[in-house]
Amino acid sequence: MVPFLVALWIVIGGAMILGGAVMMLACLLAVAVACLVVGKTAQWQIGGQSGDVLGSVQIVAEIFVMIAIISVTIRVAG
Repeated sequence: MVPFLVALWIVIGGAMILGGAVMMLACLLAVAVACLVVGKTAQWQIGGQSGDVLGSVQIVAEIFVMIAIISVTIRVAG
């Protein structure tokens, strides 16, 4: 558990330094929404999760994070 927490704090610190607080919060919100949407859909459709659901969560979360990064970048730059 300790190595996970150390890695988590390193990633959060790096995101804060490289992207700023707004970017980090946007990405965290995007990941949370992606997990919630796919999780609720899987629960409704197949009654739970499987390996395919976990793979789709990963892909959808990546897409949501990319959209969040582009949105924040355009908003800040524009």
